[in-house]
Amino acid sequence: MTLAELLSHPRFGLVLATRDHAPASLEQPLSFAASTELRDPSAYLDGGELVLTTGVRLHAPEEQEEFVRSIARAGAAGLGFGVGRPESQMTHAQVPERLLAAAEEAGLPVVVVPEATPFVAIGKLVSERIAEQHTASLSSLLAAHQKLAAALVSGGREKGQTALLETLAQLTHGPLQLHRHGSLIHSVGRVPAGDDDPAWLKQPIPTGYKDRASLWSLVGPGAPSHAPSAVDYARSLLGVELANDNRALVRERQAAGQILQDVISSTLRGAEAQARLRSIGMDDDAHHILVVSVPSGQRRALASLPLPQGRDASLRELGVVRTALIGEHLLIAALRDSTDELCRILERAGLSARVGVSRPYPWTGLKWAWHEALGAAREAAPGEAVAASRLSMMSLLLAGQDAPTTEFAEQTIGMLAAEKAELMETLRAYLERDGAVQEVAAQLGVHRNSIRYRVESIRQLTGHDLTTIDGATHLNLALKAWDVAHPRRDEAAGMRSQG
Repeated sequence: MTLAELLSHPRFGLVLATRDHAPASLEQPLSFAASTELRDPSAYLDGGELVLTTGVRLHAPEEQEEFVRSIARAGAAGLGFGVGRPESQMTHAQVPERLLAAAEEAGLPVVVVPEATPFVAIGKLVSERIAEQHTASLSSLLAAHQKLAAALVSGGREKGQTALLETLAQLTHGPLQLHRHGSLIHSVGRVPAGDDDPAWLKQPIPTGYKDRASLWSLVGPGAPSHAPSAVDYARSLLGVELANDNRALVRERQAAGQILQDVISSTLRGAEAQARLRSIGMDDDAHHILVVSVPSGQRRALASLPLPQGRDASLRELGVVRTALIGEHLLIAALRDSTDELCRILERAGLSARVGVSRPYPWTGLKWAWHEALGAAREAAPGEAVAASRLSMMSLLLAGQDAPTTEFAEQTIGMLAAEKAELMETLRAYLERDGAVQEVAAQLGVHRNSIRYRVESIRQLTGHDLTTIDGATHLNLALKAWDVAHPRRDEAAGMRSQG
């Protein structure tokens, strides 16, 4: 209901008294018709009201001016002033000149309400019209909800989200974008030409996963009043749908990870292992195995990170065939070892990931590929991918799941580690420098005689002589096994800081 409609209503006989006001002010929807005889009713106004008064307390020109200024500051849409004949009970026979002047200065339309028109009739009409519009808006909103839900369901798992966004765009008259893990997933509609930096309304979509899901929307001109409510409902639908997608993806990866783990551990062998691998899309071609490791606080996000799979996937730089979860790691079986796009995806997702890449192996070499990639991931820095050039000592130790590597490390290195940090430091440097005492001394900043003394201390504590091939080999294996069981502090600290 607008002031212009009230003025044209034949029942009321209202007349516009002001001349100097914005034309658009007559088309402003009225929120309510409020009757008052207070000198300052601004505390009881919310904005958009038609204020009705007889001015029974507005005798002095100053009072009339202050009354107009107070309701204008409160955002009133207009003023209805009741007048009557001199012999009637009405206070004013016409609208006071000072009141009209103040209203024109404030840009507030003033309507003359004749004595025969009760204020309550005007209020009733405005309230009825608002109720009708509210009912119509609710009906339209419910119809919009039904369309959105139907679009999501009819589109299925493959196209449901796109269908939902397309239906929503018809309601909002503007473009929409769905973002997850820092990447654009779906886009519907076009941004208005010339708008390089549109004022997107960016609203999070709760899914229960750390996938940073959000819906970006622009409500265009001519959109119905219920468009923002329709966007909120669409967010709720998308939240449920994306949560279901996340759970389904994690379950699928866990199931694939169990098959791969059974093959890696030799629980599955021969034709049975080959058949089970084919059931998850891994044929007899040579595959690179990529292992992605993240800090503990990011593992839930990594587990549900979407990556296209299949030979015809759009992510051709990776050639992803299968993704799986093994323990705390994401395993990716790919036809190529290019990791540039994968690292960009992980970075956009806000993950401090370490990526290890194996050499290509057929399914019979899956165990070696896994441990190559796992060892390479341990060597990678956060945000870095490292390709394994050969099966390392670390990988061999990891591959021997039945071997008592932890006990071996504890018995050989445990006492050494507990004794003095400088002995562990010397052991590492001595093995890295192939026993070149002078180079070890220079690296550690001590005299070469100190190195010889420490080497003798290591022999006495461990029972193995670093100066012999047998002793050096034994201690090297034990140190690798120790590092597997006890990640070095600098690596662990780096993982925590990145998390």
